Amino acid sequence: MKSWDENGLDVQVQYTNPLQVGRGNDNIATSLRNTALFAPTSGADPLTKEEATNVAAAPPQVPKGVDEAELAKDASTACKGLIALIVGMFVIQLWVKGNFRDFWGLFFAL
Repeated sequence: MKSWDENGLDVQVQYTNPLQVGRGNDNIATSLRNTALFAPTSGADPLTKEEATNVAAAPPQVPKGVDEAELAKDASTACKGLIALIVGMFVIQLWVKGNFRDFWGLFFAL
């Protein structure tokens, strides 16, 4: 538990198994089973069951010391490079197939 005040309750989730960590598209649902344990000291009524349930998106998890924006930029650069390489290979393949007879003639001439 990170903090608990009159505005809410913050909970930090620490994963011990890296395979449990998502890519930021996961939802985490929390629900208080016994809301009476979290009743206000002022004597007001405790939370209802609907108020005691919360669903929020989990932020992407990256190792300590790794900048998420830099990691995304590197992945984008690698993706663009791979696409350029595939397009280049396709163009070379078309050129080689178009000149295939010339290559055979060169092969037999040597």
